[in-house]
Amino acid sequence: MRKWFLFVMVFMLISSTLWAAKVDAAAAIFDDISPKHRAYDAVWSLDSKRVFEPDEDEMARPGKYVTRMEAAVMLSRILGLERKTNHAGFRDVTVLNKNYDEVAALAERKILQGFTDRTMRPNDILTRAQMAKLIVDAFGYEQKTSFTLPFKDVKTSNWAAPYIEALVRHKVTAGTTVTTFSPDKKLTRAELMMFLDRAHKAKPVNEYNDQEILSLIREVQNKASSIMYHYLYVNEPNGSRPAFSTFKQELAPFAEGKMLTMMEEYYKVTCTYCDWIVYSEVYDWGLPYEMIERSNERITVKVRYPEGMDEAASETWTIVKRNGQWKMSELPKYATAYDEPFDLTVAEAEKYLISAYEDLYSYEKYREYVQHISYKKTDRKGHYEFSIETNVDDYYVSIDPETAIIDEW
Repeated sequence: MRKWFLFVMVFMLISSTLWAAKVDAAAAIFDDISPKHRAYDAVWSLDSKRVFEPDEDEMARPGKYVTRMEAAVMLSRILGLERKTNHAGFRDVTVLNKNYDEVAALAERKILQGFTDRTMRPNDILTRAQMAKLIVDAFGYEQKTSFTLPFKDVKTSNWAAPYIEALVRHKVTAGTTVTTFSPDKKLTRAELMMFLDRAHKAKPVNEYNDQEILSLIREVQNKASSIMYHYLYVNEPNGSRPAFSTFKQELAPFAEGKMLTMMEEYYKVTCTYCDWIVYSEVYDWGLPYEMIERSNERITVKVRYPEGMDEAASETWTIVKRNGQWKMSELPKYATAYDEPFDLTVAEAEKYLISAYEDLYSYEKYREYVQHISYKKTDRKGHYEFSIETNVDDYYVSIDPETAIIDEW
């Protein structure tokens, strides 16, 4: 069960080394999308935030048509939505589906309503008109009853007209041409990611929820590290890597001061094919985190990491906004769980265990999920003991509240 959880942790920490090694401000994020592509910036942003997942062969395929499921997943992730209830789901997207949480989060907020036969039809291709409704409902844009549109192919009597007008008003779209919107045209990945990126960037940061804040920090981290890793894997004709000074300006939009100096030192000493990481990616692992400061100019977050490639630890990250650009400036503050214990409460330990025992791929192509969890007692060492029932197996575990280390019996 926990193999997938540990794999995810290791994979997320070194993913910049594997996927993003192909990225910089002048090179393609993926082999099939050029920096000159109109959707390049949006794809880079959504990939860095971990909103977009490339195909298994690591291709972006910007011209690929978007399914209702793919659109739902990206929309839910970019807004940092979390499932709050045991939503019944749809007949064709049950609790066993690996994307059940994203779909349920939209459905319980009435953003995704499905069809009268209680299906979502996840594999159906989304049209531009349907996309307009999803984004307007998700971002809460006002729909006007009286309006005009510049598009000849969208009459005001069209069911989607109020949604399309809202997107135009909020500068999310200008149409396929000056006079057309192409409402019935199948939506491509490039179009969806541009729409989502524009809409989300227009949202004030002080209105972000916690997951959106973590996603923003992740974007800054991954854009900077992907540039550096790209050059780490580029060999000059003489076999040496490029000097840090040759791409330092490309990092400047994302890092400055002590952080930029640290990245330079790392670049100089790390070996080309080592799996060292320059820093850990900010992520919600189910452990308590603290939003220390959050404004439109400065964000400071303390996150806790479970034991994985390294020992359990906490890190405090700060990003600042300079001339409209978020960047890393201060070095993260690091403390192991032995130096600064997590001191989990029973409730916090239970939440973490639920997160740890969710396994997207353990049961054939279906997810393993927790059906019941029960606190039993605190043992002599001060560790909490729980029984856990999933749809796949039963577990009896103890968890150290100071380090979140789990032992299975």
